[in-house]
Amino acid sequence: MTLPSTPACLYALTAQFVRAARADYEVTDAFRLICYVIIQCSGQIQVKPKSTHHPMSKSNQRQKHITAPNSAQIDAVRRLIDGGDTVQARKRLDALRKSYPDFKPLLKLAWDIEDSGGHPVFATARAYEWHRAAPRSGVALGALSESSLSAGYSAICACALQRLSAIENEQDDLKIPQSFDSELGTMSLEQAEAIDLSRMHLADGNSAAAIAVLKNVVVSHVDIQGRAGYEIHAKVVQTQCVSPADVAGLRPFHTHHHF
Repeated sequence: MTLPSTPACLYALTAQFVRAARADYEVTDAFRLICYVIIQCSGQIQVKPKSTHHPMSKSNQRQKHITAPNSAQIDAVRRLIDGGDTVQARKRLDALRKSYPDFKPLLKLAWDIEDSGGHPVFATARAYEWHRAAPRSGVALGALSESSLSAGYSAICACALQRLSAIENEQDDLKIPQSFDSELGTMSLEQAEAIDLSRMHLADGNSAAAIAVLKNVVVSHVDIQGRAGYEIHAKVVQTQCVSPADVAGLRPFHTHHHF
């Protein structure tokens, strides 16, 4: 008879031996059989040393995804900015932002393009994007307040300065009015900022954002004239078609408060 010599059979025979021992049977022959099997298998069972090599996961086997542009790409955009070529700088930057959408320094570069090109409305829009992506950035808020003031968006500027002073723990040093007198009536600061933002988005060609920014603003805590003016503006934004003529007809939201 050929005795089995695989590890599985060895384990099975060992189990039988243990059961027999627990039942107080005569186990002499079984014990001998197991000893013989162990001897036969000892030359065939190979214990592989534990490998210290850890195979790479599929994600690690693939080339690591590059999440930031190289310095040469950034420098190329900056040279275009310095040379006053705003159009080409925008194109280069748009390509970089598509390739590296999570690289926040590109948001500052977008603001640099519009600020250096003398386009305060577009600079405000880019600074607002930057601020939304990095709400605790004092540099972004500084850019937003500077550009919005130049563009005539007084409420955006006031809110940016208010947030900046809160980050820097200087609330007591800055007194921001909580209401504004405008051509639409007396507005709360929240309403005034929403109107500024809606006009900014329209000028930037983003009508969906212009509508969205007006939706969640509470209007019941201001006087009837202010509320009516706000609601009229909201309806105008919702119904008008954005075209070069429409954008040209939109004036920044001006208040009687000056900084």
